[in-house]
Formats: sequence, structure tokens, C-alpha cells
Amino acid sequence: MNTRLTALRNKIDHIDNKLVELILQRLALSRQIGVLKQELSLPIDDPLREKAVLNRLTNRTEKVKSRQALENIYSSIFHTSKQLQQK
Repeated sequence: MNTRLTALRNKIDHIDNKLVELILQRLALSRQIGVLKQELSLPIDDPLREKAVLNRLTNRTEKVKSRQALENIYSSIFHTSKQLQQK
């Protein structure tokens, strides 16, 4: 196999390992937030917070395709987080 391709894939694997750890940390915090929201009788869904997070993150790039990719990824993360908070 091409050594450049292998090197790039190895870099992706390294990033993926970091991402998994960070995503698991984020999900654990989402569970804690869900418990707190229940204690405070707050709704699980918080569209203003989601919009603020997306704006903060998508403003880090000027590329439209990158912004759309981030929105897609975070849409899935938000959905999963809300599912965890409802349990």
C-alpha cells in the first residue's frame, strides 16, 4: 500500500481515538445535565443553547462545506445527548 496513504490513515486513526474519548466525556456530561434538568424541572430540548453552540463552532471556519459538515455532526450529537438526558 502507498506509504503516504498509510501515514494519512494513521493520523486519522490517532484523531479518531482522541475523538472517541472526548465524545464519551461529552456524553457523560450530558447525562449529568439531564439529571440536573429533571431536578430543576427544565425541558430537555434547548434550541437556543443548540443554536449558540453551533454558531460558536461554525464560526471557526469560513468554508461553507465545513460549516455544513459541523452542523450535521452536531445535529447527531445533540440528538444523542437529548436521548441520554431523557433516561
